[in-house]
Amino acid sequence: MHSGPSNSKGFNPEQTTSAEPVLDLLDSARLGVAVEFCMISWSADYLENGLGMLKVDAAQAVSLFLAAMIVGRLAGSRLVQHFSTHKVVLISIVVASLGFLVYWKAGSILPGLGGLFVTGLGVASLYPLILSLAIGAANGQTVQASARATLASGTAILTLPLMLGVWRIRWGSGCLWSGGRFAVQCFPDHLARRKALPSPTDRGERGGWS
Repeated sequence: MHSGPSNSKGFNPEQTTSAEPVLDLLDSARLGVAVEFCMISWSADYLENGLGMLKVDAAQAVSLFLAAMIVGRLAGSRLVQHFSTHKVVLISIVVASLGFLVYWKAGSILPGLGGLFVTGLGVASLYPLILSLAIGAANGQTVQASARATLASGTAILTLPLMLGVWRIRWGSGCLWSGGRFAVQCFPDHLARRKALPSPTDRGERGGWS
């Protein structure tokens, strides 16, 4: 029985104009999940050593970031019903950037915790929404796009928090700020090159997740 063309060989140039848009978006998704897990892994270290919190309090304070991500994902799922996915992603980047700036430059505990919460709000929607853009740009090759996204995110979760720890030990806490600034600069660059791609909401589909 004929089952149609196979997608087992990855992104086929004959089926999609170029794999580059999808790969760029997957790079952005990888950055998104890397920011999530680097903040979860290392925010307590800065709260303790940079802002003077007790170790146990700093560890508990990470729950603010996780709670903010829950709120952020719920908010993101509502926003994409009214705005394009690209706009929601760009808003998330701005919110995360401002939150991280306040968190890093606060100098005292309460503003630092507020910045951590705002960072979580912004970071929350980045990975799922950028992933939806990548799948939407895959021109029907959703299995390959999803597989590559899983590989990219798994690699980021496994390696980048550990790399940040090595940099922290070798070069001090200043490298954490440099890493955050690098991620913030990379997001708009990737997304600006993909601005012309239709998002799921532009195609009449509802973005977000239930």
